[in-house]
Amino acid sequence: MLTFPPEVVAALDEHCAVERLARDRAICEIVAEYLRIKGYLRARPVRAHHASPGEKPAGA
Repeated sequence: MLTFPPEVVAALDEHCAVERLARDRAICEIVAEYLRIKGYLRARPVRAHHASPGEKPAGA
């Protein structure tokens, strides 16, 4: 299990609130973006479209 410093947790909580993401999803997006910037991922991570119930995601 990972343990983050309190200031990182606070920043993550703020990011989740602004972006309307679950914490686990936010962590995945942040790590994926970091890996892309470092050159380990070639494509920009795909962010899930926040569709309302019954709405099809864009491109579907």
